[in-house]
Amino acid sequence: MRRWSTWIALGLAALIGLVGSIPTILGSKWLYQRLVDQLAIEGFRLKVDSAQFAWFRPLAINGIELEQVDVPEKPRGLLSIESIASNRSLMGYLLGGRNLGTITLRKPKLDIELLENTSNIEKLARSIENSTLSAQKNSSKSKPKLDIQVVVEDL
Repeated sequence: MRRWSTWIALGLAALIGLVGSIPTILGSKWLYQRLVDQLAIEGFRLKVDSAQFAWFRPLAINGIELEQVDVPEKPRGLLSIESIASNRSLMGYLLGGRNLGTITLRKPKLDIELLENTSNIEKLARSIENSTLSAQKNSSKSKPKLDIQVVVEDL
């Protein structure tokens, strides 16, 4: 009987350790960089400096930059955001249902460049439309109903 209780205690401790380490795994650069790379849009590159996830602390993503790389001489920054922060934790999102809380965008900067007959923003929109992201949309599904508040600081 002692042997079984020891194995059960060890299994429970391992399960708690695994669940507790999920935010660390999600916030590791090797994982979120792969996700960022999946969002590749032709002619543009998305970079993220760091991501902070925790069960009981608010979530944050820092140092977001979208660069236009189809210019041969030098990539140009199109959009930069110091951080995107939430007032909710992972546990809050799991238990909160449709309420996503408040998302704060800190110091967003958009560099618009007027080109001949277009702009870099229009170029980005066309690239998104032509990317695989738009092909994955399924118009037959209804959009979820969510409660969210977005705050922009220092635009």
